[in-house]
Amino acid sequence: MNCRFENTVPTAPIVYYLYLKTAAKPQDHYLIETQMSLSETAPILEVAMLDVKPGQEKAFENAFKQAQDIISGMQGYISHELQKCVENPSRYLLLVKWETLADHTTGFRESKEYTQWRALLHHFYEPFPDVQHFNAINLS
Repeated sequence: MNCRFENTVPTAPIVYYLYLKTAAKPQDHYLIETQMSLSETAPILEVAMLDVKPGQEKAFENAFKQAQDIISGMQGYISHELQKCVENPSRYLLLVKWETLADHTTGFRESKEYTQWRALLHHFYEPFPDVQHFNAINLS
């Protein structure tokens, strides 16, 4: 189902990033290594489509209010926004800007704060979200 979100979504052209863990083909690994080297100094947009168990939306939003304090205190964090899908009230879009890809994948995901984040939010998701990283491209 396509979703229209209540707030604006960044419209800048983007380059798709894959996690090393999810790359299924050898050529994906090459793409990842190439793109990761480009993203070491460029801001990264983390994009996660969050499908929350129906009936848990309000509890999720309340838990996210607490969890946002965790992520906003992390090294390399720039900003975030959470948007709710108009057509599917159990679907949310999480956008987080990081200074580098490593700030999210290593700095945050391997931190003790991530354990708190996970405890607050992960039990709401069904299925578990696919997280992707994007980088703006200059077309001028």
